[in-house]
Order: sequence, then C-alpha cells, then structure tokens
Amino acid sequence: MLSPPARHRGNLASLNVLRGAAALYVAAYHSVGALTPSGLSFDTRGGSMRLLRQGNPLGLLGFGLYAVLAFFILSGFVIHLRQAQHPDEPAQRGKLRWTADYGWRRLLRIFPPLVAALVLTAVLAAAGYRLFPGWPWPDGNLTDARNVLVPAYGASAFSNNTPLWSVAYEIWFYVAYVPIVLVVLAHVRLPPRIRMGLVLAVSLVVAWALVLVQDHAPQLIPAPVQGLTSIFVYLPAWLAGAFLAELYAADVKLPGRLWMVAPAAVLLAVATFSSGNDLRPAVDLLWGLAICLLIAALSLGPDMDWLTTRPGRWAASTSSWSYSLYLVHLPVILFAQAALGYDGALRITNPLAVLAIFLAALGVGWLFSHAIERPTVRLVSRSASGSTPGGPGRGEATTEALRRAEAESRRSTR
Repeated sequence: MLSPPARHRGNLASLNVLRGAAALYVAAYHSVGALTPSGLSFDTRGGSMRLLRQGNPLGLLGFGLYAVLAFFILSGFVIHLRQAQHPDEPAQRGKLRWTADYGWRRLLRIFPPLVAALVLTAVLAAAGYRLFPGWPWPDGNLTDARNVLVPAYGASAFSNNTPLWSVAYEIWFYVAYVPIVLVVLAHVRLPPRIRMGLVLAVSLVVAWALVLVQDHAPQLIPAPVQGLTSIFVYLPAWLAGAFLAELYAADVKLPGRLWMVAPAAVLLAVATFSSGNDLRPAVDLLWGLAICLLIAALSLGPDMDWLTTRPGRWAASTSSWSYSLYLVHLPVILFAQAALGYDGALRITNPLAVLAIFLAALGVGWLFSHAIERPTVRLVSRSASGSTPGGPGRGEATTEALRRAEAESRRSTR
C-alpha cells in the first residue's frame, strides 16, 4: 500500500483516538445506565435531555447510539481508504480475485472476535442464571444469534449483549460495498470524489424516506424485512466515511482545524438539545454531520504533534482493543452487578463500586483483544501481504502506513 502524504502521518492516529474514545464512551454509557439509579435510559429521544434539564451531568452519557454512528463512519473511512489509494486494483487483479481477497480479510477481521464474544456472553449468562437468584437474562439461542447476522427490527441481539445489534449492520455494509466498488465506482466516469459523493447523496435520500415510513407508516414495510430496510437507514454513515477517505487520498488540505472543529461543536450542541424531540431524521443527520466534520478536521487538518508523545500514543492505542471492548463490556458489567448482589431493579449507589465494575469491563476487553482479536489482526495482515501493489493492509485499527509512521515516531521521541 502506498504511504499517505507525510503531512498526514499523525492524523490517522487521531482517528484511532476517536475510535477508542467512542468505545470507552459506550462502555461508560452502559455502566451508568445499567448500574446506577441515575435515571439514564438507553434512548436518545428525551431520557438524557430530562437529566440535563435537571442539572444532572450524567445525561451527557446518554447518547451511545451516536457513538456507534461514529464507529460506522470511521469503518467506512478506513476500509475505503485502501480502495481510494488504489482505485484500479479491482480491474488490475480481476473482480473475482479482488472480491475474494476483500471478503476473506473482512471475514477474518470481524468473525473470530464476534464468535468468541458470543461464547463468552453465553457462558456468563448461563453461569448467572445458575448462580444468582433473579438473573433476568436468557442464555441466548440460535434465533438470537441469527439476529447478529441479519438485522431484526426491535429484536434482541443475543442474550444480554445488546451492543451486538450493530454488528449485523457492519456485516451488511461490507456486502453492499462490493457492488458499489465494482459497479458504481467502476463504471461512472466522474472524478472519484464526485462519484462517491453522488452515491452518498442517493443513499441519504433513500435513508430519509425509509425513516419517515418507519416512523409514520410502518405498516407499509412488512415486519420480516423491517430489519433489512434499516440497513439502508444506516448505510449513509458508512458511505460518508468512504467519502472522507476519498478526500484524504486526494490530499485535500484544510487551512486550519478550527474551520471544522467549531462548526462540529455547534452541530453537536444543537443535536444534543434536539434529541428530546421526535424529529429523528433531522437529529440523526445533525449528529452525522457533526461527526463527519470532526473526522474531517482530524484527518485533513494540520498534524497534531501531541500524538507522537507518550500520552498521545497511548490514546491512539485504545483503538486496537476498542472492537473487543465493544463486544464484551455489557455482559461483564451485568455479571459483575449480579455477583455483587444487585439485580436489575436494585441499583448501585456507591460510585466506587460502579467505577470498579467499569474498570473490570475495560480489563476484560483488553485481555479479550490480546487473546482473540490481535492474533486475528496479524492473520489478516499476513493474508493481505502481497495482495496489493504496495503490500499488506490492516483492518479497522489502522493502515500499514500508519503503523510504520507510529514506529518512526516512537524512535524519534526516544
């Protein structure tokens, strides 16, 4: 893979910081919502805003859905960056071989940690059912596991592991990406940024229409396919990340980060205080635009020297175990809650106990990453070696070029 321009060497690391921060936010969101009597509810249509209006700062943790939206956008950015840097690769290598290599990398990257997370969830749920009176969660069954592969509108993902709902969407994004690259991007004779921008615009129109139908005329969509139609609702987030990757690959420069950070902050504030209203399409679009502006500021703006410092490198390293943390944190939180003698109705008032459970979830996520995810990432890198003009590529965590840049920055700061 070709190395990105030198001015970008620290900027992809900033996206790793954002990914890690989003995973930590989701874990904190579930810790406070599941364990404490704060009144924080897992919704974005008023529960958090009620707390904020009451002066409770914990309401700021109530927007976990939009942290997942950030994951989708970042995923689109990193996965399409490879294609944006080598747009002729499918034609040069052959569409079938390109598709097979791409599918194999995605399969290795997402499924080994996912299967291990399903096993861990089932084990904790089965142990909780047998050890703790009043354990409210089922062990999980094959029907629930199917929902991890095919979105089921309003259905449980698997046992008590609610965050797994988003994995099905990510998988289908990977599937949708193949015809987008091989059909749309290969045959529309326009500059790459224009082509991807048109794809994004069309997807936004389709998504907006589907959300309006889901909210105001759900009877028009048969229940068995409502989950599948929801794929198209979230697809624009993924494509927005791909569009930003096109800008990055084209070496688009921003004059200063403030030009993007300031509007992103304004949009985030407006989106936050609009989330209590029943204006779902508009609010979701505001959040998506704010996240895209933030990613643009981080990836297209000037370098940030602090990323080469020890704290900066540590912050960027959280991305390497963010997927594992996302997969396993909630079952660990709920099992620890039951182990301390609290059921779902009895909340924890001791903040130190909540902090201890939160840290335990982080620890399990970190260990899970080292035991399951990192070995598969190395396998992905080896399987990709030699399959592109410039060599290997990484999955969600980072690109090979960034890994080399990070190694250089470590040497330069010693």
